[in-house]
Amino acid sequence: MKLCVYLSGWTQETEYRKTVKENYSDKLRLIDPMTITPIGVCEKVGENCDYVYIIQRDKKLILKSDILVAYINRLSFGTIMEVMYSYDHGIPVYVINPSGEFLDDPWLLFHSIKQFRRIEDCFDFITSKK
Repeated sequence: MKLCVYLSGWTQETEYRKTVKENYSDKLRLIDPMTITPIGVCEKVGENCDYVYIIQRDKKLILKSDILVAYINRLSFGTIMEVMYSYDHGIPVYVINPSGEFLDDPWLLFHSIKQFRRIEDCFDFITSKK
């Protein structure tokens, strides 16, 4: 059975998600929370409630995952909250920070298993552990 990986990161990090899907979807089951558009969310729950639905949905998806990978190319409250939520629920967290700017942050180090600078290094590491 394939490991299930939740793809965390700033909503606009489309290249990260595209790269992972193109290169690793045959080896891993990937959960991309960006697959539901804000328009679809608004149609489902109404304009005033979209963030509630998004957060509840993302938390459920994280709990269904074996691993969370956080791509941190810039600071994002959502990504950091997902890291913390995963850690608090015993879901291993791997961090990708291309610039290396945040890799020595004590909070990030404490709440993640391993840190990387390249997408390929992280996902090659994960797929080698199966």
